[in-house]
Amino acid sequence: MPEMFDKTDLETKAHSKFNAGEFLAAAREFERASKAYALAGDEIHAAEMLSNSSVSYLKAGEPKLALSILEDCNETFRQFGDHRKLAIEIGNRAAALDVLGKFDEALKQYQSSADFFNRVGDDDLYMSTIQAISTMQLKKGRYSDALETMQVGFSRVKKPTRKQSFLSRLFDIPLKILGR
Repeated sequence: MPEMFDKTDLETKAHSKFNAGEFLAAAREFERASKAYALAGDEIHAAEMLSNSSVSYLKAGEPKLALSILEDCNETFRQFGDHRKLAIEIGNRAAALDVLGKFDEALKQYQSSADFFNRVGDDDLYMSTIQAISTMQLKKGRYSDALETMQVGFSRVKKPTRKQSFLSRLFDIPLKILGR
């Protein structure tokens, strides 16, 4: 049983460091936790820890490391059919690409992530991803695309909150003026 304690202890330690803002240390702890899970044959948790490590590296200002660490995660999540974790991993990849200035690639990854979140019915993460896409479009000066992205995003939410319903109606106004 000590092996189980080691994996979860490493994961807990990594989350603590992340929450304390010690992002580089957290990234390394997540990598250690990933290795422990992999040794125990728990590939899905091993990949999840690498995905967490990627976020930590990105927060630490290391986007190249954040991107490179995700190399094998995607296939693991696909293999096990965990589309929610796959969507998170793809979103993490998109965030790293965005920071690296690879906007077109990042937009494609964000869209893929949003599609998976929509499929699994995770409205909150779906809308967060749609907001990231819209923000990137705004940065590129594509204002009407950004508005349209948000409107399409709101329309796909299965159970919109009051705020989302209100914002959806609000975004309708400029799109109607633009004739879209």
